[in-house]
Amino acid sequence: YVCVVQICGLGTNIFACVIIGLAAGMAIGKVTEYFTSFDFGPVMSIKDRGMTGPATVVIQGLGVGMISCVPPTLVLSVAIVSTSALGGAYGVAISAVGMLSTLGITLATDAYGPVADNAGGLAELSHLGKEVRDITDSLDALGNTTAATGKGFAIGSAVLTALSLLSAFKNKINDPTGYDVGDPVVLSGVLTGAMLPYLFAALTMISVGKAAAEIISEVRWQFKHIRNAKGISLGECIRVYTEKAEEFGEGVYRAAPEDEVEPDS
Repeated sequence: YVCVVQICGLGTNIFACVIIGLAAGMAIGKVTEYFTSFDFGPVMSIKDRGMTGPATVVIQGLGVGMISCVPPTLVLSVAIVSTSALGGAYGVAISAVGMLSTLGITLATDAYGPVADNAGGLAELSHLGKEVRDITDSLDALGNTTAATGKGFAIGSAVLTALSLLSAFKNKINDPTGYDVGDPVVLSGVLTGAMLPYLFAALTMISVGKAAAEIISEVRWQFKHIRNAKGISLGECIRVYTEKAEEFGEGVYRAAPEDEVEPDS
């Protein structure tokens, strides 16, 4: 406050723009941590889909990745509109400076990732015990999270800086058009509109992944537990059908009616 208002002679509205940029950067960092850390639901949901095969892992991973674009986009849109209302194009530019005021800490944590990765590789090459590898695996996952947080700060500040560059370019060429992407409200609408397909696609894919996982779990349960009068399970019946089809040819082998198993569907 002393540097911005008293020494530089700027108004309190410019100081508020700096605070908004700093808060937006912190919010983007927290959202990035939530979607990339192994301690929270999104990553754990991808891990849980591994119980039902690679297809559900891919669906859930794409869905989580797409839906993670929504909170940072909304944060940036709110920051652009609010700082533009307070200080115009200069307020937007100075909010990017506020967002980058934590760049020293961000770069320091970003450099932590390769150190943890190398520690895990060295522990594996040195044939150390499993307890050591468990520790380095946790550090490796944390290093990935810190690297993603640094990228979030960089992308957020780049969006704010791009708006200032577009405004400066428009003033330089004296463009008389009324609606341009350099307008804060227009750019916020462009960002929000570009985010919506990712949101809807993510919601659809996550729903499909949940349904597929439940179907696979139910099919596995039926294969294991549903049996006929002779005690043959559905999975064993399908295995016998497959073996006989390979032996006698497709569509030739037929089991006796009493040996068949009806699925619960």
